Amino acid sequence: MSSGTGAEDPDAPSTGEGAAAYLANVFTAKGNETLEAASFYTTDEGTSYAIDVYLNPAEGDPASGTKVGGTQTGSEAYPGYHTVELDTDLRASLQKGDTFSLVVRLENPLYKNVVPAEAVIGRGAEFQPVYVGKDADGNEVPMVNNPAHVFSLPLGVEVPVNAALRSRTKKPTLKAE
Repeated sequence: MSSGTGAEDPDAPSTGEGAAAYLANVFTAKGNETLEAASFYTTDEGTSYAIDVYLNPAEGDPASGTKVGGTQTGSEAYPGYHTVELDTDLRASLQKGDTFSLVVRLENPLYKNVVPAEAVIGRGAEFQPVYVGKDADGNEVPMVNNPAHVFSLPLGVEVPVNAALRSRTKKPTLKAE
């Protein structure tokens, strides 16, 4: 398994007996914050998931480092984008500069193409997309993904792709005295 990619057979038929694959991304904490949720796409009805969190994983191995809590499991009734609030034992307390990874196993009951990937086409290989999300206070913040895999399109065009997996963190609340 490598950061930002999924393991699946691109030549598999679209439907049939289903399939399973992993998504993983490594993130760096921008400040003192708490990991709260994982967001990802599913591609089938009834997709089951298992989420693991690791602190300070080794480069190129997001399923290494210190495992946080247990494994959170569940399922999504419909395909689409989902945000899963993490169980308390997976809500890692992060310090600025800490690296952490989300590793998600997805299992589809019917559709064989499990891993949703993102790509920006037509902007050149140097273009790195910046996604904008919102922090706990509703302020827009950039979320930069570093594609770790290249997908070859017809005619020899290569495009960097990224597993569609995000983390959501929350800064600690200051209490008035």
